[in-house]
Amino acid sequence: MKKIAILFFVLLLTGQMYAQETSNYYVVIGAFRNIDYAIAYTNKANKAGFSAEYAFNKDRQLNYVFVLSTNEKRKAFSFMMKIRLETEYTQAWVFTGKLGADQPQESLPIEESPIEEKPEPVLIEEKPKVDSTALKPEPLPVVEEPQKPQYRPFVFRLTDSETKKEIKGDIFLQENISDNNFSTYVTSENVMVDPPKNVAGSYVLFTQAAGYQNVTQNINFKTLQGTSKNLNEPVVISISLKQVKKGDYIEFTHVRFFKDASILQPGSEDELRGLADLMKENARYKIKIHAHCNGKADREATLLGTSTQYFATASGNEKKTVSAKQLTAARAEAVKNYLISQGVEGSRIGTMAEGGRIPLYPETGNTSQFNDRVEIEVVRR
Repeated sequence: MKKIAILFFVLLLTGQMYAQETSNYYVVIGAFRNIDYAIAYTNKANKAGFSAEYAFNKDRQLNYVFVLSTNEKRKAFSFMMKIRLETEYTQAWVFTGKLGADQPQESLPIEESPIEEKPEPVLIEEKPKVDSTALKPEPLPVVEEPQKPQYRPFVFRLTDSETKKEIKGDIFLQENISDNNFSTYVTSENVMVDPPKNVAGSYVLFTQAAGYQNVTQNINFKTLQGTSKNLNEPVVISISLKQVKKGDYIEFTHVRFFKDASILQPGSEDELRGLADLMKENARYKIKIHAHCNGKADREATLLGTSTQYFATASGNEKKTVSAKQLTAARAEAVKNYLISQGVEGSRIGTMAEGGRIPLYPETGNTSQFNDRVEIEVVRR
């Protein structure tokens, strides 16, 4: 009877470990180097009605706060779209991989047959004779203590551009605009900010406040540190925000097009499929697709043409010279047609060709590629 119980316990442990290994998709709402921030952010999400947890990402050396873990890819991306559109977590993303340290396996009791004890031979260690005059003390190696990160207190203040009143919101700091990892900080409070690891010593800062347009700007950690000799004195960053006039805008960070083309990159499909699933589940949604490009000049472009392969070049593609507005019109239509192909009614999808009139970054340089983007406006819920 005892052996049966032990066998059942082993099977139960094996099932738990397998379930954990197959939960490869996480809907993440924040990533933090400081575990205290991760705990606080988890508690905040749970107060808002989520079943949030946090776990350590060994590769990134960050604590991820997530609100869903599943082995179903489409379920993860659909839920990500839902909370982007319906909650304050508009920067949520799906992490694919494994979070948390490896679970140590518990040792199980094993029945052993009695073993006859035998006296072990006693070994007498013979110490060699050493000439004491030949011994010279070796210098001890000098071990340098690793430098501690130069954390610095910050206060982020958001104000209404018209009333000048202070408003509450969140600040997101990101070292690389193409990376999904970021740290989140509350406004109007003293918060400790870790120094960035990049050579430039800079962060990309994003704002998020209910009812206000998001603002993106670069901040240099080294320069800001030098504004005061007292390292305990917080660096104050004030940002003025404009109220959103109509609709909610969600930028699809992973929906990207090939350069000067209306053909989507393969990595775009997961987010668009998640949006399609959400719209099929919620008939009350109507959206408008805003497509943007880098620069206002005419260019030689590759258009989708008669092809229905949205994520790869094909024989039906068309090459022609187009204006910036024509290119973005073709891009918006490509996204719309893909959603229709996934079962979403075309009458619920509007489009807007923005051309290159609303750049987020300078038209030249490494960040100019991120002016090519798609934003979704929710016009009715």
